[in-house]
Amino acid sequence: GVDGNSYKWFRNDVDMDVTTEINSLTTSEANPGEYTYYCQITNETFNGLTNSSLTVTSENITVTVVEVANGCRKRDIEALAEIAEVPGWEESLFNDQTVFRNDDGCIIRINLANKNISGEFPAAFAKLLNLQELYLEQNNITGTFPSNFADLTELSVLHIYENNLGGNLSDHEVVFSLPAIQDLQMYRNGIGGNIPPSIGNAAKTLSSLSLGDNDLTGDLPVEIYSLTKLFRFHINGNELTGSISPLIGDFTDLDHLDISDNNFSGPIPSELGSEELTDDNKRFWLQDNQFTFGDLIPILSFDNLGSYSSIIYAPQAGFTTTTPFP
Repeated sequence: GVDGNSYKWFRNDVDMDVTTEINSLTTSEANPGEYTYYCQITNETFNGLTNSSLTVTSENITVTVVEVANGCRKRDIEALAEIAEVPGWEESLFNDQTVFRNDDGCIIRINLANKNISGEFPAAFAKLLNLQELYLEQNNITGTFPSNFADLTELSVLHIYENNLGGNLSDHEVVFSLPAIQDLQMYRNGIGGNIPPSIGNAAKTLSSLSLGDNDLTGDLPVEIYSLTKLFRFHINGNELTGSISPLIGDFTDLDHLDISDNNFSGPIPSELGSEELTDDNKRFWLQDNQFTFGDLIPILSFDNLGSYSSIIYAPQAGFTTTTPFP
């Protein structure tokens, strides 16, 4: 633009009630179609003229809108504003260091880890429909996820560990219905109750799951053994009971298994010592349960011990690390 110029814009011969100081305009259209724009350029520095100002009307500029963008920028800005209205969530949390967008301006990642957030989980997160990764760990977030949280069809990473969600795991089970979820970390949240059968809803995508250091109780539901894509499976530090099913042998990608510090009992399935589960990158933690030494024999063969990088099986209720290997 030229110093002193002001640009008054018209759309289809209607005053848009928009005046700029530069000779360009950023706008949006709600529907496809043909739109004609022009501007009136005024410069009040031409005081020697009769009207003491100069007004020039530009030529028409015709814009054809073939396809309307998804409008994610406006939608996401409104969603963030709603989130910021929830007590404990401040508008200042959302900036270029914590909110990341794709080339279309859609929010795809939010990282608010360890930001001293103290408040309920905002329902408006479910409106960020292009969100792929959400990091909220190490805060003091409470409450439950909204019922429409599974509308986030692209969300693959959810880290909300070390918060205070509380309640029963069934109160939060919508996370198992996220269509793209791969990495779900919910440990240290004071979550109780049984593991619901709905955990099987994540079988097609889930590869990393941590529910450790909560207050979960009861036996493992059979549906949990449908999570055969898991390479990391942590349910340590709960009050879980019952035995481990031979179906765990279907977890052929399993690298990290932590079932320590529970009340599991009964024989460890021989399938857990199968060839497919044996390589140098494994980490298995089985200690602090109700297993007998005989229960553990299937994975304590010399062959397995030589292959696993780390297998911790003691102490148990009936023996300690001083128990000699037979």
